[in-house]
Amino acid sequence: MKRKSILSVVISFAILFSASLTGLLAESDDVSDQQQVVKVQAEDLGNLTCKIGGVEQELSLDSCSPSLFGPVFQFSNESYTLKIVFNPELFEAKKLEKNAFRFIELLSDNESDRGFYQVIKSLGHDVESAAEFQSPEDGSFNVRFTMTLQPSERVIADVRPGIIENLVIDSAEMKLQLQEKNDPRASANVIESSEIQAKELYEEYDVVTSAKTHKVIFDTDMGYLNDDAIALFTLLQADRAGWLDLLGVTTVGGNELIATGTAATLNQLERLGRTDVPVYIGTDVPLGGFRDLALESKVYGSFLWTGAYRELEHYTRNYKELGELQDDEWGIPETDAAEGNASDFMIEQVHKYPGQVTIFAVGACTNVALAIMKDPNFAKNAAGIVYMGGAIDVPGNASVLAEFNWWYDPDSVDICLRADWPQQIIVPHDVAPKVIMAKDVYDQYVAMNTSEVTELLVEKLGPGYEANPTKTSYCWDPITVGVFLCPELITESEVRDVVMDVNRGFGYGQSVSWRQGKGPYTAATCEIIFNIDRDAFWTFLAKLFAERM
Repeated sequence: MKRKSILSVVISFAILFSASLTGLLAESDDVSDQQQVVKVQAEDLGNLTCKIGGVEQELSLDSCSPSLFGPVFQFSNESYTLKIVFNPELFEAKKLEKNAFRFIELLSDNESDRGFYQVIKSLGHDVESAAEFQSPEDGSFNVRFTMTLQPSERVIADVRPGIIENLVIDSAEMKLQLQEKNDPRASANVIESSEIQAKELYEEYDVVTSAKTHKVIFDTDMGYLNDDAIALFTLLQADRAGWLDLLGVTTVGGNELIATGTAATLNQLERLGRTDVPVYIGTDVPLGGFRDLALESKVYGSFLWTGAYRELEHYTRNYKELGELQDDEWGIPETDAAEGNASDFMIEQVHKYPGQVTIFAVGACTNVALAIMKDPNFAKNAAGIVYMGGAIDVPGNASVLAEFNWWYDPDSVDICLRADWPQQIIVPHDVAPKVIMAKDVYDQYVAMNTSEVTELLVEKLGPGYEANPTKTSYCWDPITVGVFLCPELITESEVRDVVMDVNRGFGYGQSVSWRQGKGPYTAATCEIIFNIDRDAFWTFLAKLFAERM
């Protein structure tokens, strides 16, 4: 699929909303936009008729998901996918007078279809060029929007790839929000808009990313409600808020084998209603093959944590038939992983969005190393890579010298560090003891339990904290996402030259560093995060998780 830049748009789009404005119609001038509440309910959304490349196409509504700019409606057929963000503007308390499509994206494999399309008929209504307003005595507010947009030359000059801006300039602005993110036709529930809260959070923490320019691939050795999962939940919420574009999840070996990690990823995405995020299977086999740890421990000393090696006795790649490895509480996922493999997906996306894709490598680096070996231009065409790995100035947690993620496949780390990334950021084991997850974090989830994410966290983490209120745990991976979104959370960092010890011996998998410019010519220049504001970090995550977007 290719993203199209829509330079000429004529759209007519009819949609039925039933909006309850109770509490919004107050006459007091003291009520600010941020205090106003808009509730909406989607009514019987149907199909869309488009003219694309001069040929009428029937598109079916297959999903609706919230975003920072308004509800995203996705229509598709076998050949096309059309995404529209509908952005009504609250112009006056008792009528909605202005509205606009601020984001329009047409995906097609056909090059000749770029540049123009026309919505002829939508949602079962003939095209009209008027809006109907009704205001019953009971205070409810029924509106049928039917709109035609004909961008002027001034507007066309503001077009960027996939984005149309400045179609409407309005002093009083309120976004409408839909609850049902996968099927807006299920319209029984009505919720309050959280758009303003998401914007406030964005500004409060100086979030520096945007979905338009920051694409992310999450390469993970996923488990259930572990640090990988918390990092994934953070990315999902940031993706919903429009702070980044989560292109997909890739599974890799490390804490888990590829089958159990893939099942855990799919199951948790299903639970949160985010099956729109594709999951690509990578490999759990280190570049040098699985090691004989029983023999190595006799030669080099015992290991502290061996991750997926504990599961090798029951090895399988089939995430639908896990046998002894199945988690009975979660079971087998209903959805399937995407076709294709993780490294090829990474290469494809980096070429599709040159200079915009950041790889989060929070497990072993095997998938990323394979992408580098397959495509010499892969690393330099990415935006960069963020690792969770390495023990820089502290002992290891796999061997006495090596941090686990990088110990699992040191040769892949060596390949990654040597690649010509525009930027390499390391969140090492060093920082984890300073950002402990404890009951005060859980208590924030309980206090702000207003979303699918917090409901899941409270449900699954609660029994542990009830049984042991003093329980604490390291939570490495979410730190990578936190500092990516909010660099101001960082309180201590340093640029150093870093290498990976790939000599088979006591130090195999050890990360070695020097002050910048003092390392060997093979060393990589990396920014290493040594500490962050622990309390601000966990409060930021709690607030982000609480957003029902």
